[in-house]
Amino acid sequence: MRATKEAGVGGISDPAKLCDSESPLCPPTLRKFAALVGNHSSYLAHRTEAPSLVLRFRRKSIIVVVAESKANMGPVVVLVGILGLVSIQVAKAETTVQLNVYYESMCPDSDSFFHQQLWPTFKKMSSYLNVELVPYGNAHYRGQHNEYTFTCQHGPEECYGNMVQTCYIEAVNNTESQIKFVNCAFDTHYQRKVMEKCIDDLDLRRKVKKCVTNPIGGNLEYQMAKKTDALNPQHSFIPWVTVNGKGDNTLNNKALENLMSVICDEIAEEPKPDACIKNKWNIFKRFSRYYL
Repeated sequence: MRATKEAGVGGISDPAKLCDSESPLCPPTLRKFAALVGNHSSYLAHRTEAPSLVLRFRRKSIIVVVAESKANMGPVVVLVGILGLVSIQVAKAETTVQLNVYYESMCPDSDSFFHQQLWPTFKKMSSYLNVELVPYGNAHYRGQHNEYTFTCQHGPEECYGNMVQTCYIEAVNNTESQIKFVNCAFDTHYQRKVMEKCIDDLDLRRKVKKCVTNPIGGNLEYQMAKKTDALNPQHSFIPWVTVNGKGDNTLNNKALENLMSVICDEIAEEPKPDACIKNKWNIFKRFSRYYL
């Protein structure tokens, strides 16, 4: 969407007269109005396959920005600049948040996180997320290449489950499929039945089984061990979440409670994605910032 014209509001020659920026009542009102038209511009941009518009406000005047749609809809009034001359910047949704999840195949807390936080957040924010799953957790390994053995927090069955998921992740380079598979595995409980229940494609099932029953599976699981052991600071809980390479107890606790809020905090672009605007915790944070 390209800005093509600027004009006064309603034919008024001096738009600044519409609002006294020194009035204590004006700024909050204008902020609310800015949010309203900002959401409207985002909607129009989506409908016309154009990037969103980002505003920068200065004081002393109010202007209307008239934009021309790519869809040949003609000039459309999409934004009202408030508190001053408006600097329009075209911004694409280029922010990508790197989310790493360290977990165990039989950990109840990992199960809860995948079902209640990761999957719902990914469904709404997939275009902003790059997710890496690391099934290892509090396990330990011994041995060397082609001869690794593992000891897991919840017993040998968990070691088997971790390796099944590691082999699936290696075979299927699709985050949505990976998360769905892990959720299915959590719902299966008996790890020896996971491939049969959660992999419909027979060729893929054979590929994963071959990986699990051959040294390649142990070698891949060793890579998961290296990634987990390389955490700095080390994990103190499972599941453990890092965001853009950052991770600590405070961030992990926030992610386990409201992953959407943590992801939205990493997205600097304005307007925020709709899922961020509607997130209950972010609504509270915005309210407390301005009114508490």
